Amino acid sequence: MAAHQDRDFMRHAIKVMRDAGVVNKSGGPFGAVIVKHGKVIATAGNSVIRDNDPSAHAEVNAIR
Repeated sequence: MAAHQDRDFMRHAIKVMRDAGVVNKSGGPFGAVIVKHGKVIATAGNSVIRDNDPSAHAEVNAIR
């Protein structure tokens, strides 16, 4: 994977973080993007506070 793609995916994760964690105050400034073969297959933000679920971290939510 090219470095510019990595940066694009990181920017996407930052956008997810801002939308979920910062703007909606749902659980903190954390976002996750799961990429397979150069394609985004899942995204999620942290929702620990909103869902009252200590396991609702961004990476776990993306897998769910």
